[in-house]
Amino acid sequence: MSESKTEMATGSHVKRKDTPDDASNEEPHGEASVVLNLDDWIPYQFSYISNQTSLYLEDFYSARFGLSVTGWRVMANLAIHAPLSAKEVAAHTAMDQVQVTRAINHLHKIGMISRRTDIHDRRKVVLRLSRRGSDVYSKIAPLAIEIERQLLAELTAEEISTLRNLTQKVIAVAKKIFEEPDEPADEDES
Repeated sequence: MSESKTEMATGSHVKRKDTPDDASNEEPHGEASVVLNLDDWIPYQFSYISNQTSLYLEDFYSARFGLSVTGWRVMANLAIHAPLSAKEVAAHTAMDQVQVTRAINHLHKIGMISRRTDIHDRRKVVLRLSRRGSDVYSKIAPLAIEIERQLLAELTAEEISTLRNLTQKVIAVAKKIFEEPDEPADEDES
């Protein structure tokens, strides 16, 4: 990605703040400040929907099954992508490795997941939903699907398809922007 972070600051969510009547808001050297309008900022809008959905679902699964938001996200990913290592789960969920590791330890403790040595790479531990984890997942997933159905109820089938396609494009760009830089190769200093 050749754009700098400052060059990315464009769009309707960014506005110049010109308030000559209020000296306390003036920038040094007469520069106008930039105001981020969260109501128009797409990442905030995605976050709002995600957070509201997570809180709603958490009310259901926390008391019944002892799950956290992170734990549920780990389980949901394992239901689709297993077997995965802890590092792969963190990558799929775009969550902090430490949070994911804590959630994995808790899920293992309460019998929701199993840990096994990978048969192809004995150094790697892979995770799967346990029988109990699969049963719990099958109770939570329909509620998550129903929430999505309600969120999209005002959209036509064509609009839903467009939304899914555009979201996938934004996710692909986000993966490019936020990917971890590769470790530099060791060079021979002789």
